[in-house]
Amino acid sequence: MKPEPVASDPLLAVPDPARDVRRRIFLWVMPVAVLACLSALLVQAPHFDPLDCWALPTLNVVLLGVYLALRRPTAPVDELIGVAYAAVATYFLLALNHQFEVFVPNHNALSESTFWFAVLYAAAYAAWAPRKAFTFAGITWGLALLIGVLNLFALHADGALTVRVLGIMAQFYLSGAVLIGIQYALAFARKRDREVHLMAYMDFLTGLPNRRYAEGHLAQHTRPGHAPLSVVMLDLDHFKRINDTYGHHVGDHVLRELAQVLSRHTGRARVLARWGGEEFLLILPDTVLADAHALAERMRQSVEAHVFDEVGVATISAGVAQAEADEAAHAVLRRADAALYRAKGQGRNRVMADTEPRGGTRVSLPVTGD
Repeated sequence: MKPEPVASDPLLAVPDPARDVRRRIFLWVMPVAVLACLSALLVQAPHFDPLDCWALPTLNVVLLGVYLALRRPTAPVDELIGVAYAAVATYFLLALNHQFEVFVPNHNALSESTFWFAVLYAAAYAAWAPRKAFTFAGITWGLALLIGVLNLFALHADGALTVRVLGIMAQFYLSGAVLIGIQYALAFARKRDREVHLMAYMDFLTGLPNRRYAEGHLAQHTRPGHAPLSVVMLDLDHFKRINDTYGHHVGDHVLRELAQVLSRHTGRARVLARWGGEEFLLILPDTVLADAHALAERMRQSVEAHVFDEVGVATISAGVAQAEADEAAHAVLRRADAALYRAKGQGRNRVMADTEPRGGTRVSLPVTGD
């Protein structure tokens, strides 16, 4: 099996940490928007605006559906937010066209609903990456401009086009364009800051977090009062032989492929990092020694069953340790590393656990592997 090609932008291999943030934001915003739609209808009763009498209930149904869908943890967040944005943008564009036909001729001005276009532009940047947000906000602004230009001719034909209306329209469109531009510049700067931050904490060969990230993450979870935590130190057996026999470029492919195999056993709470060279560190919060040992054994079996491109079969050895109360991160790592060293010394392709915690009772765990 050939390893998957590395993305041209290594940052694409790192999960977007803002996804859950966006989901939580819009889970809060959706009920507010639904209430706003209902309130807009209530204040009009019993004389409803011809547009609002059907557009607001339709928008309400869409937003409620998006809200219910977003409550599922596996929901496609970006797609659902796109549906909500398109629905809200469509409503405000229809309302803008409607007020040119009804409100502007009678009041010689745009209505207060145009203020919400600024919120719509800002929402795009809260929902997506800068370029995508710029595209959505730009399309919305462009459609609003098209509606305004087309209605200028109708207002002129009806004799309702005044200098005041032209001035208000110019302010509306120019301020919207400036807002979209400023938001793009700020969002792009934030994106660059995040990229720099990620590059400092990511291993470019495997796409996994690097040692610096793992050390910081481990330090956070070994503070006093934290739940049980276990670590697994994994090492690719005979990696020097692979490099000497096939070349370092093949060795790099093997490490990349190994990272993919190991990652199949990790989840949101489990952090797999490249510790250095052919060593990997798995951090398991809320996990006792026996469960960590069982997981390490499943990983060992997966690697042993995998056929690496050009190399064929390769194996790993692993050492497992559980952090004790108030134990420093470097101490539990040292015990996991000692267990790994014993696994190497006893023939490799096996998992061994640190079964003698400092001052604790000996834990009996099987030695697994060949």
